[in-house]
Order: sequence, then structure tokens, then C-alpha cells
Amino acid sequence: MAVTTKTAAATAGTFLALMGIYMLMSHVSHLSHTSKQLHERIARIETGLGDEPEARVPHDVQQLMQTLDAKLENHVADETLHAGDGSNCVVNPSLYYEDTGLVEPECPPDKGYNAVTIPRLSFPQATYMLNLPGHWNDFDVRREHMLSHGFKLQRFVAAEGAKLFSSEYKEREVDGKKVLELRDARYPGSKPLLPGEEGYLTMGERGYLASMSNLFVQALKDPQVKTVLVMDDDALLHCDFNAELERVLSDSRCGQPVAHGGKGGVLLLGSAVWLNGTWPERTKWTGGWFQAEDDMNKIKLRTGKPTQCYNVDRKTMGSFGVLYHRNTFQMIADWAKQAQEPFDHLWPYLTSNGIPVRAAYPSLIIQDVRHESSVDPSRKGQENFMERAAKHRWDMTQFCDPKTRKPVV
Repeated sequence: MAVTTKTAAATAGTFLALMGIYMLMSHVSHLSHTSKQLHERIARIETGLGDEPEARVPHDVQQLMQTLDAKLENHVADETLHAGDGSNCVVNPSLYYEDTGLVEPECPPDKGYNAVTIPRLSFPQATYMLNLPGHWNDFDVRREHMLSHGFKLQRFVAAEGAKLFSSEYKEREVDGKKVLELRDARYPGSKPLLPGEEGYLTMGERGYLASMSNLFVQALKDPQVKTVLVMDDDALLHCDFNAELERVLSDSRCGQPVAHGGKGGVLLLGSAVWLNGTWPERTKWTGGWFQAEDDMNKIKLRTGKPTQCYNVDRKTMGSFGVLYHRNTFQMIADWAKQAQEPFDHLWPYLTSNGIPVRAAYPSLIIQDVRHESSVDPSRKGQENFMERAAKHRWDMTQFCDPKTRKPVV
């Protein structure tokens, strides 16, 4: 009789436990669904896709969304649940959502979100600037500018794509227009590619990939180099670069991945995001500013303070000023040798290999788009560089010309 009573009690306890888990999961699912609906409504209003194209997001809706997000985070993003092996978190929630449609929390930095400030002067050990032959003046001007900020800039002579790869391009006429057809010698037997087709690269893009591969192979030869800053020779620095760099690196999720003792990561000190995106709707255009904002908002809700960087997604472009940890050098060098896409399409590949890639916000290094690009011939002298700056959220009053040391505008 006693055994039967104990068995019944155990069965009842198991049933109640299962019901509790079911109710908890249902609650989390309801919160997630409601939160997603509110995010979608706000996105429709802000992009003019809803019934209220000119309306502002009502304050009560914002508050409710924040409350639901906070509750959802408490259930699925409790740091204690995944502080160990990372089995309940992902390196980059933004890219994970784009790929799977699932929402997972970000794995916290090795030392947590509230780690001690990282001294700026502890890294990088090397600062390189890619510079094509014959463009010494571009480097010389920026070397003096960087020196004024306490950085010893080294020139890395970039590969000239037009000389190295011209034999792989043949001019032909398509729809009445002359274009360059590519027969990539790295892939014998592959079909010729035309501009716009997957795998097509310009000679300048091929040269940039070769330059970056060579640079990281060289950096690997010096065991003292744990972190490098790589810049293009048309980079513009924030006028208060040192203070801005300190601001970004003091945020543990931004600075720790590229710090000496870290496991490795990449931090874009500037980015070019071209669109707001369709987030939370999953399309080929999901990525963009809306998803980046959501990423930063989630971290603020989780830690109680604003973050200084966001996880990159497939619409985060630019490699004009980037910090790289040594643990990424070989992986990048190997990828660049066989890549069939521009170099700044590297970020998702690194993420898929467990490497966190984040971008500083606001940017503290940007691209000088007032001239024609040597990498992408389609980017002529910018028709209106202020319009492009607005798309990328670059405040041009905060960036200084390397010659005059005064704000660009």
C-alpha cells in the first residue's frame, strides 16, 4: 500500500513538473510572439509600410515592447544558463536569425559583460595601411595624422589587381555594351563569369583579397603581434580618435574579443550599412540598421547599459578600419586566397567558425568617399558624399581631413 502511494505521488509530481514546463514554454512562446508583433508594427510605422506612415511610435507601445523584451530575455537569455560551454547561446544572434529564423541569446564575453576597462595602449602591436604603388603621398599624409594620435603606421604595399589578373579578363559585348568576362584561373574548367553573376570579382577586388592574404601571412611571422589594426589609405579618422577608441574598447563585448588574452575576434571600427532592412521579416534583405538596433537594444536590456558595438549581419560592409586578433590571421589568409566574393563578405564566414565579429557604433573610422575607388570602378567620384554618409550614419562633422586636421564639413 505504501509503495503504491509513493508511486502515485511520484507520478503526480512528474505530471505537475511536465505541466509546469509546458506552461513556462507556452508563456515564453506567447511573449516572443507578442514581442515580435510589436516589433513588426513599429518597423511598419517607421518605414511607412503601415496605415500610419507619418505617425511616431506611441510611447505606450514602446514601453510594452521593452517590458516584453525584458521578460523574454529573463527566460531565454539568463547569463547563468550559458556562461559555461555556450550550448544555450550563439556567437552572433543576428546572423543566426537570418539563417534559421530562430531567436537565441548572445554568448557573453569570456570575462562577462562588466569586465574591467581594457587599456587602449595595450594594443594593437601593429598598425598597417594598405597602399598601392605610386600612391605614397596618401600614406605619408595619414602616417603623420596617425602619429599625432600615438600610432606608428606601417605601409603595406598592396597588390595591383590590374597587373596580376588582367590575363584572366577578356572584353566582350553583351546587350550592346562592352564588359569584362572573367575566367578565374584558380578554378580551371569553371564557366566564364560576367559582371553581376555570383563569383564575379573585379580586378581591384581580386587585388584587395591578395593584399589581405599577404598581410596576414606576414603578420603571422611575428609572434609578438597579437592584434593588428588594418586600414585602407582612404580612411578618415574621428577627430577625437583616441577618446572614441577608448570608449569602444572599454565595452567588454567590443574590446575583449580583440584583446591579447581573448580567444579571438574582429572589431570593425567603422562600417557601411546601406539600408534599414526588412527585419523582423526574413528576406534576402533582413539585415540592416533595424536588425543592428535590435541587437544593441537587447544588450542594453540585458546589461542595463548601452553597448558600443553591434553584431554584424549580411548587410554590414566595409573593411577600411578593422582590428583583428591573431587567432583569426591564418583563417583569413586562407579564405582570401580562394574567395569568390569581396573581402568584406568575410564576416559571416568567420562567425560560422565561432569568431565574434562586431562593428563599433557610432563609427570612428570611415571611408573617404569623395573620390573614385581603386577597388570598385563602379564607384565613381561620389555624386553626393553627404547622401552616402547619411545612409551609413556617418556624422561628417566628426571626422577630420588628414591634411588639414579639421572636420571634413
